[in-house]
Amino acid sequence: MAPTSPVDLASQLERLERWSAELRARGLSDEANHTHLQTILAQARGERLDVPSDPLLVVMLCGPTAVGKSSLINAIANAEISCPGLGAATDAAVLYVHEQDDVARLFEYGEAVGQLARQPHTVIRHRRDTLLHKVLVDTPDIDSVIRQHRALTAALVHTADVVLFVTTPEKYKTLEAAQWIAQQRRQRAMAFVLNKWDREGIGLQYDHREVVRRDFQHVLAASGFAAPLVFTVSSLYGSPGQQVGAAGAEHEENQLPALQAWLETGLDQSMSAAIQDRRRRAAWGRVAAAVAAVIPAPIADAPWIATATQTLGASRAEARQLIPAAVAAVAADYTDYAVWPVTPGLFGTYARFLTWCGSMRLTLSAWGRGRSVARPVSLAASDMAGAVPTVRASQREGGLFGEAVATLLDDVTERLLRDVGTHHLPLQPVRAEWADAAALLARQLAALPVHVEGELLAAAAKPSLRRFTGLASLAIVEILLCGVLALVLWRVGTGFFLGEYAGAPLLLSAMTVVATLLLAGHMLANLFFPALRERFRVALARRADIVIDTAWDHVQNVLRDHVESIGQLAQQGRESLYAIDRIMQSLVRSAEDECEVQHLFGDNAVRAIAHPLRTQAPAFSQPPTPEPRHASPPDLEPGE
Repeated sequence: MAPTSPVDLASQLERLERWSAELRARGLSDEANHTHLQTILAQARGERLDVPSDPLLVVMLCGPTAVGKSSLINAIANAEISCPGLGAATDAAVLYVHEQDDVARLFEYGEAVGQLARQPHTVIRHRRDTLLHKVLVDTPDIDSVIRQHRALTAALVHTADVVLFVTTPEKYKTLEAAQWIAQQRRQRAMAFVLNKWDREGIGLQYDHREVVRRDFQHVLAASGFAAPLVFTVSSLYGSPGQQVGAAGAEHEENQLPALQAWLETGLDQSMSAAIQDRRRRAAWGRVAAAVAAVIPAPIADAPWIATATQTLGASRAEARQLIPAAVAAVAADYTDYAVWPVTPGLFGTYARFLTWCGSMRLTLSAWGRGRSVARPVSLAASDMAGAVPTVRASQREGGLFGEAVATLLDDVTERLLRDVGTHHLPLQPVRAEWADAAALLARQLAALPVHVEGELLAAAAKPSLRRFTGLASLAIVEILLCGVLALVLWRVGTGFFLGEYAGAPLLLSAMTVVATLLLAGHMLANLFFPALRERFRVALARRADIVIDTAWDHVQNVLRDHVESIGQLAQQGRESLYAIDRIMQSLVRSAEDECEVQHLFGDNAVRAIAHPLRTQAPAFSQPPTPEPRHASPPDLEPGE
């Protein structure tokens, strides 16, 4: 299978990050599993899973306090590149990099390595071609009392291809070290350095050092490394200016030259590539396990979903049945009136008189029922531009308009969600959306009568042929009324000066004509500017049905979208697992290469091929029975 391209790898991680964020937004994973997935995805950048290959092999020295990591890296480099000292002396990592290697690549390894690469005093450049494309890193202690030091090492270890775990005859059995080794097993290649392998480091029991060697192998076997690569090293004889090959048994057993040879020639290009592929495969396996733990189960076929859909459909019909009664109750308090245009003459005075009469009737009616009235009803508006809804139709005895409908929706959704816990369905977003939908429906219905009335008034004020004809008709009525009044006044005035007083028939005729014109104007006004009650009732009922349908559609869409999203996220999770499996298959190397690096990862499913630089102790055909951790080798007190 061809390797996956860099774009594919990077886009796969980006898709997983978006997928994880969508899972959290929809509440589809528990906090512990989701946090673990987020941590694994963040570590994937340091594992360089978004690149297909990497020429740099990162070798990291890790270990407990005061085991001589800094002295060891100085001995390997044959230079003072790290400051040794007592206790937690290394407070920042030191990077030992060939001058031909691009330090900028270290910025791609994650934030921790990138910050170190920015600090000139932490990056030591060299010209040793045998360490070309290999980065040696000295790290703070894994058991440092300073939390920032432990955090730095924990962050840096995810960038390592090879971990040189350094310990001493005094500290190789510490519980924290054993746990740390077990955590890194199968995650990255590990070789072990038993440092201070000299008379000064072992003490008086130096002659029994083979007991320490065997017991250390037992401890590693208990941690899963049945065939570990162990180097017994004394950095005292590898310091700058010291002769590594000096005479004496201590010098002969010092495997510092073997460690240097393994770093320089044992970790050749082929071996480095095999280690990196094996490490990436393990890292992708961790990603796959974290993804598999949070893939949601589809709920489209759950019986509760069908029940909820049917219940919502039935409640919609019930809600629409409540609207006619609610509209009728509001319309009953809505006085039938028409918005007539303003006229300055007698007809305008007549219309304003009718307005006053209507307001007095409403006031007396409200006072007789023992309740207040918001504002008198207008039979003739003074100006359409300044018209204000005259009846607070949404405020009436018995509650707000549509309150029963909103309560119905809230009750139905609460009743449905009450059984969700027993079905173990992830519906947290649906619960919140349904509660918001019920609250929004209550607000929309309560304000709907006033909004409908305002829309009717605005529509009545719009220019139209009917309105223009009505205005012209009322203007003619006003002109005729003014003509009649002018004629009567002329006759009365001239008669007063000539001594010919107008008789009763003239006044009676004038009053008859005026009354007839007022009646005609009233009829024309009703014809061209009809009353609003019926239009208000019809419009309110129509708008209420629309609001109800919108609310119920939203409630059902929220449920349907959430169910579909769960199915899509589950499918995306399965597709991601399939893609990760293809990536892992592309990283599988030949059986010989796999066996060559198998023992470095503590994976003993396949027996490791004997390595010429392996420790001289005989290889185990079967994992030995580990001795109790708390017991010391016989006749040996570590540290003496």
